[in-house]
Amino acid sequence: MLKFLSIVNFAIISRLRVEFHAGLNLLTGETGAGKSIIVDALVNVHVETAQAQDQCGERAWAEAEGSAIAYWTQSGADRVEFLLSANVGEEACPLSRVASGGELSRLMLTLRAVAQGRSSLSSSRTQGATLVFDEIDAGIGGRVAEAVGRRLKTLAGTQQILCVTHQPQIARFADRHYLVEKREVEGRTVTSIREIRAEARVGELARMIGGAEDVATTRETARWLIESATQAPAPADTSPLRRRVKRGKGRRAVRSD
Repeated sequence: MLKFLSIVNFAIISRLRVEFHAGLNLLTGETGAGKSIIVDALVNVHVETAQAQDQCGERAWAEAEGSAIAYWTQSGADRVEFLLSANVGEEACPLSRVASGGELSRLMLTLRAVAQGRSSLSSSRTQGATLVFDEIDAGIGGRVAEAVGRRLKTLAGTQQILCVTHQPQIARFADRHYLVEKREVEGRTVTSIREIRAEARVGELARMIGGAEDVATTRETARWLIESATQAPAPADTSPLRRRVKRGKGRRAVRSD
């Protein structure tokens, strides 16, 4: 699990330290505030760590089949490629050619959600891992965004998640909510991050809903989103009994069949 991230002189970040926790950690803020820069810094740390482990573990990358890349160990080499057909009637093509960044994040979420709890071996291997989703909400909204948020929340029950989002339907499910801000200090643009709670969090969701104007209606909507996030979604009515309403003159009769 990622306990903290310290960044010094990276892009527009002069110095930054943030502590993360178990569960769903959400990063929000204005476009261009530097949310993805924080994710990029985390990826760089991961890559450097992985390269060091490769050198110690006698593992390396090798060219395979021309320009393709294979990862080999003493047990041999594997080359895996995922194919995706996003629409009915379309031919399955490599993910690298047909999937955008947001779609890749949602595919990763889908695979993790499907695999969750299916195998005790898989769970033990991923225990303590941190999953990073950068703008998983790209190109979606409304009910789809809410569905993605609920799946993130469920997955966060077993793994730490760090997610960048612009959708209030997703931000409402955060266990920890961080606000990324950009401001000018002594003639230089810098990025900062802080955890927000209570009314500060309501205000941030209100901004995500209604833009710059902080009005009572958007704040009430934001407060409702946060409070209702802990409630389970209403189950679909699969009962064979259906209620019919028969309207008559000045009266309403309800019967079951």
